[in-house]
Amino acid sequence: MCAQFTGWHVGKEVPGLARSDKFPRLLNLVMLLLDTRKPISLDEIARRVGGFPDSPVARHKAFERAKKELRELGIPIVTHQIPGVEQFGYQIDKADMIIPDLRFSNDEASSLAAASAMVSFGGGEGETALQKLGCVVSGHDATVASIPSHPVLFRLFEAMAARKVVNFAYRSKPRNLDIFGISFRWGNWYLLGNERESGLVKTFLVNRIESEVEITGIESLERPSDFDISSRLPKNRWEIGEGDLLTARVLVHPDVAPLVSYELGEQSVAEWRPDGSLVVSIKIVDSGSFFDWLLSYFDKAVLLEPQPLVAELVTYLNQMFSKPESQVRDSISSQINQDERGGGEDIFNASSVGDGSDPSSTDGANGNKSDLRSATAMYSVLVKILPWLARKKSTSVAEISKTFGIAGPEVVRLLEVAACCGLPPYTPDSLLEIIVEDDGTVDSFIDMEIITSPRKLTTLEAMVLATTAVVALKVPGIHQDEHLLSALAKLKRSLSKFDVAVSEVDVKMEEPYFLNDLRTAANERRGVEITYFSSSSERVSTRQVDPYQLFTESGRWYFRGLCHLTGEIRHFSLGRIISCEMTDTHFALPESEIKRIAGGDIPRAFGGIGESVVLAIPAGSRWRVERLVASPRLLAEIQGFEVYGFQSSSTAWLSRVLVRLGPSAFIVIPLHLRQLRQDVARTLMDMYS
Repeated sequence: MCAQFTGWHVGKEVPGLARSDKFPRLLNLVMLLLDTRKPISLDEIARRVGGFPDSPVARHKAFERAKKELRELGIPIVTHQIPGVEQFGYQIDKADMIIPDLRFSNDEASSLAAASAMVSFGGGEGETALQKLGCVVSGHDATVASIPSHPVLFRLFEAMAARKVVNFAYRSKPRNLDIFGISFRWGNWYLLGNERESGLVKTFLVNRIESEVEITGIESLERPSDFDISSRLPKNRWEIGEGDLLTARVLVHPDVAPLVSYELGEQSVAEWRPDGSLVVSIKIVDSGSFFDWLLSYFDKAVLLEPQPLVAELVTYLNQMFSKPESQVRDSISSQINQDERGGGEDIFNASSVGDGSDPSSTDGANGNKSDLRSATAMYSVLVKILPWLARKKSTSVAEISKTFGIAGPEVVRLLEVAACCGLPPYTPDSLLEIIVEDDGTVDSFIDMEIITSPRKLTTLEAMVLATTAVVALKVPGIHQDEHLLSALAKLKRSLSKFDVAVSEVDVKMEEPYFLNDLRTAANERRGVEITYFSSSSERVSTRQVDPYQLFTESGRWYFRGLCHLTGEIRHFSLGRIISCEMTDTHFALPESEIKRIAGGDIPRAFGGIGESVVLAIPAGSRWRVERLVASPRLLAEIQGFEVYGFQSSSTAWLSRVLVRLGPSAFIVIPLHLRQLRQDVARTLMDMYS
């Protein structure tokens, strides 16, 4: 007895799948527009695919939504003029979305998979590409560099490939830009190019783009031959901007003086004082970015001069004494409490755990199953599974679940839906043939040419793989990998045919002082003795630690390991290490850590397992919260504010978060911390009174 899904037609009801579910329509639409040799009208698409509304207006809106969803997945639908009443026809041109077969050797494909195990980047495009090459990233290395992606980022990649001018809103102004390059620095992505309004080459923080990026039909200017993106950005983020260049002098407390000297370099040291404190001289243009850095050291760093800059900082701190309108805070608090009582769900359960936590119970990829509630999420997962399934021929629900991080029932549901899909007229010979036995065995008879050639990559997938390889080659210890270098060369050559140069995307990782030492210790399983400044306790301590895994978050390096001082697994910032020496002791990686790393789980640095906090901040500030708190949960949008839930590891940690978020952010819950922002401002103001 077995369940054979081949005979299901898209119009029939599949168990567990509502008729209104648009996923089958999305998959059938892609298959139809890839298969057609000439553009077809929306009326014909609606007739052949089914599932579109009868009303012409509603049908057009539904189709536009589908186009937008597919574009975000890297699948562009091309519009052509055609004869007839509708005048417009649609098609997906494989040549526009597919990189020719690069014929990677097994060693090259394996090196790309190893690089992807070392570098986490993108929204799954790298894994999709590797699965097309016959590889599955089943875990991560002892060193993992996590590069944050952004929805706008891949739209910018698309514009670079098309060589078109982009339009977007930035600081409340419309901007038209010829893109010259995209750079990752200091945990953020930056866009560089010629601003047509001013005729100047400018730099834009991608997180601060306030609108969708529109790709215009205007041809972009060629990037100047002498434009070197790798040297275009300055050493420090506060040197970017359009203001006057100032020189700031900062007095640094002895506890953190070595850290600041490591971070800024000896060229910034103006004076070492007898008590161990340090005075540094810093060139700045953007006071906001500089204040963010200065306040990350809280009361351990004091701005001495120039006086106009000190006055600006004092004004900033004075604004933190202002209290939010009580009715706004009460309204937010009331709705959050009501949602918590009514939903029965822990409103903080999506927050990640950080310094001081022990997330080792997480069961790798299987501990964090994919969320398949949307049609686009279902499609993006299924197009990873189908090429893999086509090559495997026979597998099991359990193996699919483990490989792709999807719960078993969701696997069955996806396969049921996939078997409903194919090409018109949806006869058995044109549908995807998938058989699931009662014991969980899965057999497939799939011609992947219906969808796409399994070893060909989209331009976006190739860009993500190439960027991943470039970052991996910068991680200490891997730069001599000849197979990865060879694979990267093939990607570069192929992308050049699409007028996309990898050199236009520049990634620079932070290289803290003790990175090489800790990577060696983690690889050799050797203990280390570190002198460490804890931002949670604000104390300096010396401790023995077994370093399990190095990882990055928001562009900064951390390591996860067993702290013998506390007897717990902790996360440590490499930027807070004052000294580090390898010891003669060796350690064995615990089974739970082996399982976690093999499962692909990447630790998170920020947050904690302490007190639950609800914080409100003006709408549009998500990027500001995410760079300080890992995976904050957006609870609501109320009266122009975004409301986030997370857990704080300590009052000292939360104080730093508040002062860096600024006067517009305030705590809603718990009640006893509502005054913390004012207390923080008072502590810092005492330093300048």
